[in-house]
Amino acid sequence: MKDWYLKEVIKHPRAVKGISYEIKGPDFKVKWSGVRNNLWPKADIWLESKNNIIIVEIDNNSDPVRSLIKYWPFFQEHFQDDESKEILFLEICEFGSTVGEGYKKLFDFISKKFADLYPNHFDSKFKIRTKDDSKVTAQWIISNL
Repeated sequence: MKDWYLKEVIKHPRAVKGISYEIKGPDFKVKWSGVRNNLWPKADIWLESKNNIIIVEIDNNSDPVRSLIKYWPFFQEHFQDDESKEILFLEICEFGSTVGEGYKKLFDFISKKFADLYPNHFDSKFKIRTKDDSKVTAQWIISNL
């Protein structure tokens, strides 16, 4: 599934606003200083330009908050060293028997806390995915570049 989204994003290189993104993924390892690299969090899709980083997480019936929290060490280190790069976190989540609206509300709460910690440098968006909307979801990712 991650590979499919990545291929769709690659098919639509974004030149809008004059921004060119380097695309990494799936499972791009995000550096966490002082921790063995086999423990580094993995981004489903990582897009990086001169001024922006876009992290895309795709979850099926799993906790979207965990997908956000695992980057906290990276955010803390990144914003201490290089506040010029803004981060947009895109969460795509398919609700299931164990994940529902409560997890979305918690995701929104934690996202706001990150936005408060890193004002004007962190933003997040959440999309509920259904089994039938893969192309729509890929377009949603592309529209946020």
